[in-house]
Amino acid sequence: INSTDDAIHTNSGNVTITSGTININTLDDGITSDYLTEIAGGNITISTCYEGIEGAYVTISGGTVSIVAKDDGINAASDLSSVTEYIVISGGTITVDSTGDGIDSNGSILITGGTTIVYGPTSGANAGLDSDSGIIIKGGTVFVASTLEMVETPSTNSTQYVVSYANSSSFSAGTVISVKDSSGNTVMSVTLKKACQSIILSSPDLTKSATYTIYANSTQAATFTVSSIITTIGSSYSD
Repeated sequence: INSTDDAIHTNSGNVTITSGTININTLDDGITSDYLTEIAGGNITISTCYEGIEGAYVTISGGTVSIVAKDDGINAASDLSSVTEYIVISGGTITVDSTGDGIDSNGSILITGGTTIVYGPTSGANAGLDSDSGIIIKGGTVFVASTLEMVETPSTNSTQYVVSYANSSSFSAGTVISVKDSSGNTVMSVTLKKACQSIILSSPDLTKSATYTIYANSTQAATFTVSSIITTIGSSYSD
């Protein structure tokens, strides 16, 4: 789909995608609905867009989703006062490269499964993860890289361990960020698509009281011990 307007859009209804291959280039939004936008499968590539996937409610339970957005990558928003927006990610492989917020909800964000990688903004009043009612991580693999300006850390109501790392100077694009346990086993490894100062990560392989090291290429950036659901390390910053 090559479009000057929304590529896939429904008014007063829902969008559900369960399979297939969809390639989108648009000057507006990639996939949007007024109510529920549901991705349950398929291979979806949104190479250019203003916002990638949008709805009052957004659920992703399967498939492979890749988004490059000028504004928000995934957005839950509505003009209806009766709607309490949410984003739920329970499966699939999601990669977001956004100039605005990576994943933004006017309500809540819940991640329970899948793999979610966000290359968020490098400057400005945007964040890799942004919500009005909190972010909860209960499962899955999560890696979010962004600027420090508007970092929002997941809630202590999360049940899977989360690490929020802040660095006063930037890691450059192309840097391999890896997390290794005390035996040298790699827990997570991601190559940055753009510079970042903040990294938020979560994995089912993180365990309480265990010690890990974050590497930038082969250089040790930080060593930490998981002491609570949310472990904050590195330079100080304000949410």
